[in-house]
Amino acid sequence: LLLEKNLTVDKILVVTFPEAATEDLRTRVRGRLREALAAFQQNQSEDKVLTDLIQQYTNHEEAIFRLSNALRGFDEAAIFTIHSFCRQMLYNNAFESGALFDTELVSDQTPLLREVVEDFWRQYFYTASSLFITYTLANGYSKPANLLKTLNYGHYVGQPFLKIIPQYQVPSTATQEEALKAFYAAFTEAQQVWWASSAAVEELLVSDSNLKRNMYKETSIPLWCKTIDSFLNAQMESIALPEKFEKFTSSVLAQSVKKGKVPPQHEFFDVGDKLVNCTRALSNSFKQHLLALKVKLFQVAEQSLAQKKLQRHIQSFDDLLINLYKALQGRSGETLANLIRSKYQAALIDEFQDTDPVQYHIFHTMYGTGQHTLFLIGDPKQAIYSFRGADIFTYMVASRQATYRHTLDTNWRSEENLIAG
Repeated sequence: LLLEKNLTVDKILVVTFPEAATEDLRTRVRGRLREALAAFQQNQSEDKVLTDLIQQYTNHEEAIFRLSNALRGFDEAAIFTIHSFCRQMLYNNAFESGALFDTELVSDQTPLLREVVEDFWRQYFYTASSLFITYTLANGYSKPANLLKTLNYGHYVGQPFLKIIPQYQVPSTATQEEALKAFYAAFTEAQQVWWASSAAVEELLVSDSNLKRNMYKETSIPLWCKTIDSFLNAQMESIALPEKFEKFTSSVLAQSVKKGKVPPQHEFFDVGDKLVNCTRALSNSFKQHLLALKVKLFQVAEQSLAQKKLQRHIQSFDDLLINLYKALQGRSGETLANLIRSKYQAALIDEFQDTDPVQYHIFHTMYGTGQHTLFLIGDPKQAIYSFRGADIFTYMVASRQATYRHTLDTNWRSEENLIAG
């Protein structure tokens, strides 16, 4: 770029992802420029790339002049992390980007997000039925912190390309009320029948000769009866029926008798069927409700977190990317892109395998028109690491959209004999 495009070092944008990589990259680029300068001064090099450059550029004096100037002015080299680049572009072009001047940058937005989640918990869980609360406790949502985990501590908030599937709507109160009434009616009936005849039910199952004893062992039945007794007399209501409750239903008993025999008959077995069916219906309603609340949480967190940050004049590192992305998509987007392109006439994006849709759209909007120089450098095999924020599908899109693709012809990362071993 220095020699072919006659660019100065301050016109070449270099972006990488981690902070540590920036200093390493700066050292390596400076070192490479020194190597190139020495090669032109000596008119020779053992490096094939530099040898080709020496042969290609016959005007060595101009090449030496340009490389020397690049080294002299290397403090002006535009080598940034992705976040520092976005921050500088927003603040340097505040009118075009709509960025506020006095915002404070915070590295951790978890405390704010915790406030949002706790507000959500109070709004949607304090007023819920005790049975629904018991259900959420049994399904790992015992406190607001569990909902915070659902948001992956904020990593899933503020991502314009994120899709939440499936999209559930919070069920109507009337629908759940009907299921609750049906369950309570069946539960109360089961309680009354059990209190009146639990001993008779136990004796009937132990002594009935028509039952298959491999399915109804005499030693197991008293233990099952104790669990039912505990469930129907528990202080805290629950829809989590005892594990063997279905053994006390007419439908299961009918399938558990010897061939041609009649199953034992008792009022509790019919009531048991009713309670099982009502429990399933209510459990399904609760499941839909909890899923719908989790989907709702994403919507509320998105809006509330943005509002809280606006009120307190703060923004996170992710906001820097989101805000630049939105600015480039907005009314002044083309003006902003032109300003950035005039400042940096070529861009090299290192560690591109760690990219995501927001990052790619920023650089594609600015430099992907086909009239500007954009290099995306990365290892596609590492693009699978989503825990680092990488999105392999973005990498694949970028690969398809690239005008030229270059790859290393030597694998420097593993030894063939070692792999074979």
